[in-house]
Amino acid sequence: MNYKKKRSLLLGYDVGSFKYKNSSFSFFEIGEQFLYRNISLWKNYFQQASGFVFVVDSTDREGIEEAKSFLYMVMDEIEGNAPDNAAVLVYSNIHLVPGAMSPSEISNKLDLTSLRQRNWHVQSSCSLCGYGIHEGFDWLFKNTARM
Repeated sequence: MNYKKKRSLLLGYDVGSFKYKNSSFSFFEIGEQFLYRNISLWKNYFQQASGFVFVVDSTDREGIEEAKSFLYMVMDEIEGNAPDNAAVLVYSNIHLVPGAMSPSEISNKLDLTSLRQRNWHVQSSCSLCGYGIHEGFDWLFKNTARM
């Protein structure tokens, strides 16, 4: 993966792009302190979205409900602005730690079955060692509407 990251003017908000298997991906990384700021501005970016990647800390049992709230806030906000069939990939990060939630537990806690129109998948991952990252993007690549 070729990875380019640009720091935006707002601390805690990053925009970047990378190439994977001859496709270009753009991403918006938002730190926790900026979760709910300017979400309505994101609509402009979602019109061309083919898929979404949402990363959860599989060891954070207390924070999973807030992650669910944020995910559904984003889904509600983009309704009508992003393709209805845009795929949703959830990375279950830090899954190797004892006591971490399994992909099925994360799926249940995030209530992903309610995303009826969207293809979704929970992929175990470890961002530090790279475990599961390629498998997740392979799934996203196969399940996106446009690439």
